Amino acid sequence: MPRRKTYTGFNNPFLLWTELAMKTGEMMLASASVIDHRTRRMSAAGAQPSARDRREFGVMRDEKIKATNQASQAMTAQFLRTDPLLWVRAYQQMVAVTTAMMSLAASRTINQLFERQARLMRTLSGSITPMFAFSAATARLAQRGLTPIHSRATANARRLGK
Repeated sequence: MPRRKTYTGFNNPFLLWTELAMKTGEMMLASASVIDHRTRRMSAAGAQPSARDRREFGVMRDEKIKATNQASQAMTAQFLRTDPLLWVRAYQQMVAVTTAMMSLAASRTINQLFERQARLMRTLSGSITPMFAFSAATARLAQRGLTPIHSRATANARRLGK
């Protein structure tokens, strides 16, 4: 079955996180079948695995190391492509919202309460865009890390399922 390219909203965190969840689920299903196949193979091989089994076990070890290295490199590259000020703005917004919430909780009069509630609402509405961008950047970072692991797991499931 030919693979089709999936298109997500470039800055829509909901779509990015949904795609990540779908790929994670697909990887987990593939991993379960690969683990089942390899566990049975190791059990059947016993203490004296054949040359074919030893090759497969060596491939298993090498591919895990390679996939981990590729995931780390992909995530580092994605992190470096991300606007460095995005992380700063997201942190500043979290602090501003927390400060406004604490100020609201410490209100002593009804006038203070209404004034601080309005300030909290302004702070929250100002935090939407930075948090939206932060969530999208985090989802893209996670997707980059998952891609090499996902591709190995699904390829192994296809190969070993024959």
